[in-house]
Amino acid sequence: MQELSLEIINNSKDIHWQHRKRKKSEVGKHYQTYYEITLF
Repeated sequence: MQELSLEIINNSKDIHWQHRKRKKSEVGKHYQTYYEITLF
């Protein structure tokens, strides 16, 4: 039972990390377009 809960915790951490990475890249894209608009 303990191993199972540990696995669940690790999975949720992984999902959280992937979500944060995706959010970061989306923000990066947003800034990229923002800079492109301001530069041109």
